[in-house]
Amino acid sequence: MTGEWDGGEGQRTNLTGVVLAGGDSTRFGPTPKATARLAGRPLVDRVTRRLWRVTGRAPVVAARSDEQRELVDAAVSVPVRFAPDADWCAGPLAGLAGSVDAVETDHLFVCGCDMPLLAPAAVTWQARRLADSAAEAVVPMDDEGYPQLLHAAYDRAALGDVFEDRPADDRLRLLLDRLSVERVGPAGVTARVSMARSTTNVNTRGELAALAAGEAGTRGTDGGEPNRVDAPLPAGEHVRK
Repeated sequence: MTGEWDGGEGQRTNLTGVVLAGGDSTRFGPTPKATARLAGRPLVDRVTRRLWRVTGRAPVVAARSDEQRELVDAAVSVPVRFAPDADWCAGPLAGLAGSVDAVETDHLFVCGCDMPLLAPAAVTWQARRLADSAAEAVVPMDDEGYPQLLHAAYDRAALGDVFEDRPADDRLRLLLDRLSVERVGPAGVTARVSMARSTTNVNTRGELAALAAGEAGTRGTDGGEPNRVDAPLPAGEHVRK
C-alpha cells in the first residue's frame, strides 16, 4: 500500500524513503541489527515510522534475502515495500541500486536501518534543499568532513542514469563523482536540525547500549523537536507488503 497522508512537515511529498536493511551486521553479533530494540521498538521500525510520517508514503526497504524480508516485515508497524538488491554490485550500493525502480517519486531519501535517531526535520530539510536547487543530491558532511551518503536526498532519475551504466566500482562514494552533489557542512544546516544526532548509526551492541543509556534521560525529544515515534499513525489501513 502506498500512503497519501501529508507528512505534517509542510510538504505534500514528492519524496520516498529508502531504507537499506540487507547488510550482514557482522559487527553487531549473532542476531540481526535491524530488529534490535531501542526504547522498546526495533531499529528498523523507528526508521520506517519516521519516514512514513515525513513522506506519507510506504518506505522502500532493500533486503537481500527472503529471511531478511521476513524479519523486517514482522518488525515494522507501517506500510513498507520491499526491493531486492541489485545483482551486479555489492554492499550498500546494491541495496540502493535495487530500490530505485521501486520509487515512483522524483526524489528519494536514503538511510540505513540502523539510524534510530533519524530526525523528521532533517529529512524534510534535505528534501526541500534538493527540490530548491539544481543539484542531483544533497549530502550532509560530518564535523570531520566525511560525506553521509546514507543520510542523503537524491534525484531518482539521476541515480537511475548512474545505475543504468552498471559501474564497476561498488563504493557508494562513486556517487560523489557521478552526480552533481551539494555538500552541506554543519554550518550550512538550519539551527533547528541536529544533523549529527540524526545521522547517528549503530554498528555494535556496545554502541546500542550507550545510545540507550543516553536516550533514557531525553526520551520524548528528538533533536529539539517532539518525538512522534509513539504517536498514533495516520488513519487508514496499514498493510505491509
